[in-house]
Amino acid sequence: MLEKRKKFESQPLFIKAGLYNKDKYNSVRQQGFYQRFVASELLKLRGNKEFSSQNYEKAARIYEEVAVYQ
Repeated sequence: MLEKRKKFESQPLFIKAGLYNKDKYNSVRQQGFYQRFVASELLKLRGNKEFSSQNYEKAARIYEEVAVYQ
């Protein structure tokens, strides 16, 4: 188990986030194009606002979530 944990921790953040949020991602992928498009645009706006406020880590997490909707 320790070896698997080390392998998991060595992965990029977007892969780890994908594993944590697998159920959410699957439900999003089942939505129609328009719903996913609108949600991704709203998230991008939030990410841009955080980036402009120099909250780079929070902006990065939001941008990673946008990738799920596309």
